[in-house]
Amino acid sequence: YPDVPSEHLVHLSAPSTTNYYGGGISFGENSFTAANITVQDAGGNGSLHMLFSTRHTAGIVEERMRITSGGNIEQGTVGTTASAYYYFNASTTGDTGIIFRDNASTNSGFLTYNHDQDAMKFATAGTERMRITDYGSLCVGNVSGTNLNWGKIQCGGTITVGNSSGTYNTYGRIYGSSTSGLHLIGTTTGIYSSTEGIFVQGPNVGIGTDSPINDANYITLQVGNTTTAASQIVL
Repeated sequence: YPDVPSEHLVHLSAPSTTNYYGGGISFGENSFTAANITVQDAGGNGSLHMLFSTRHTAGIVEERMRITSGGNIEQGTVGTTASAYYYFNASTTGDTGIIFRDNASTNSGFLTYNHDQDAMKFATAGTERMRITDYGSLCVGNVSGTNLNWGKIQCGGTITVGNSSGTYNTYGRIYGSSTSGLHLIGTTTGIYSSTEGIFVQGPNVGIGTDSPINDANYITLQVGNTTTAASQIVL
């Protein structure tokens, strides 16, 4: 790799004092600089940071991005000291991240970090689908509800389990209901039936029924629907 001045068509002299600036290219009108690319001495052995700056509407030229002497790319509030990361530095509010979009659609996918809630957000088709909260909970589906930190894995919908061939039908489903409790349904046909599975409703458990007997004096284990067919427990 060329590393001596004579090997370059254009050579700009750089500063040799730590943190000093120099050796830059500026863009703008005759009376002011609108943008520039410059270097800053990184503190020894000819090491330099490369800085990129632009002028905003307030008339001030500020650094927007830099490539450090160690090869890190820093964007936003620059000058952080860490290992090789791409920094999306921002204020303590709002989102920063990466957006994926094509020219034919406004729908986009994104991976962003929310600084208000310290949460990582994942989206497809312009809508957030999954979130990792500051507590470490993984939320899938309803990511804007309340109590997102009640469990390490939370799903705002039905969990479907496929068969060994990767067919995701209703061979297995887990979901919650505000009226009938927790449903764990497994079938052999892939066709959902309300008479298959295990249902947990408060302290009561139903097997083959989604409405186990609710008696305030007992904790109930009910097998089958007693109004339509005989049931038994085999030990």
